[in-house]
Amino acid sequence: MSSPIMTTAEVARLLDVVPNTIRGYESAGLLPADRTATGVRVFRRPDVEAFAKRRSAMHAVTSDRRSATGPKKEQ
Repeated sequence: MSSPIMTTAEVARLLDVVPNTIRGYESAGLLPADRTATGVRVFRRPDVEAFAKRRSAMHAVTSDRRSATGPKKEQ
């Protein structure tokens, strides 16, 4: 069973981004994080999974818009 708490590096690997991107998501309020007594960011797995679903849905909508409004093919 996987841990309910994840580090920045673990979240970055799961979402296939660099750790700085995860820090940015947290700073922007998009991905909630807690801090350990020493100040290290930690993320709750359910929060990360919910964020991943929202992010995936957002990418799908953006892709649909691009394909609908993309450049027209030359004939």
